[in-house]
Amino acid sequence: MFERLTTIVRWTAMISLLIVVASGVLLSMYYVPSTAGEPLSDAAASVRFITGSVVGGPIVRAVHHHTTSLLVASALCWVGLMLWQWRDDRRRWWLGIGLAVIAIVGAWTGRLLPDDAYAATSREVMRYALREAHGGDLVATLLGLKTLPAMALANAYAMHAIVLLIACGIVLSRLRRDPEAGSSTMLVAAAICVGTVIMLTRILPLGVPGDAADIAPSRPWWMFLPIHHVTEALGAELTSILMWGLLTALVSAPWWIHRITARTRMILVAVATILFAGLLFA
Repeated sequence: MFERLTTIVRWTAMISLLIVVASGVLLSMYYVPSTAGEPLSDAAASVRFITGSVVGGPIVRAVHHHTTSLLVASALCWVGLMLWQWRDDRRRWWLGIGLAVIAIVGAWTGRLLPDDAYAATSREVMRYALREAHGGDLVATLLGLKTLPAMALANAYAMHAIVLLIACGIVLSRLRRDPEAGSSTMLVAAAICVGTVIMLTRILPLGVPGDAADIAPSRPWWMFLPIHHVTEALGAELTSILMWGLLTALVSAPWWIHRITARTRMILVAVATILFAGLLFA
């Protein structure tokens, strides 16, 4: 039963990624990654055009946005389930870690592309936090936060496309050799994807750049809330040390995880889940 659950979650993440890439390709046909233009930038104007003038544009944009949330959530759940019941499969473990990291980076860069109030606020908050973080200069350079806004948007667009294409290539190579996935498992995963995206689209409609609702958000996107709360409590410097340490521990898990008991491992996963949920809904 547990193995089937893990397989369903893994395939939910994989199908979500394929949907994100496919919908992203459709959106890229109309999107213009440029900050030029008044009063709206070309990027914001192109998002308005997709939402208001392109047939099916609002649906594709909503699917792309909400499936990204599902991709991040399912990738994190997959990592947690693998850690809960550890199997000595380094390739699959690193695939899960890599997919989670790529999904989060792709989500953050993608949320900057509408060039709206949320994007401007996110860039400034991230730029300020990285000034004090260990390795912050490197991360800021990779994300294009140390350049002019025009270059930052172009850099975010390039990184958004590149990381998703890399992830899609990894997943497609994985799809060809997964003996645990039967047709029923894939159908369940596909149903989870479709049902979740439809529900989120109905409950959480997307705003449009330039509308009255286009104001600076009071809270970050859900997937960044835990880090936001920890940073507020501990400061960017200490938070960055904890994040680098956590990433190092997860990547190196195949070399040390077998030294702790299954009970201890399950307790660690349960505590981490409770902390994450607490910070998420704080």
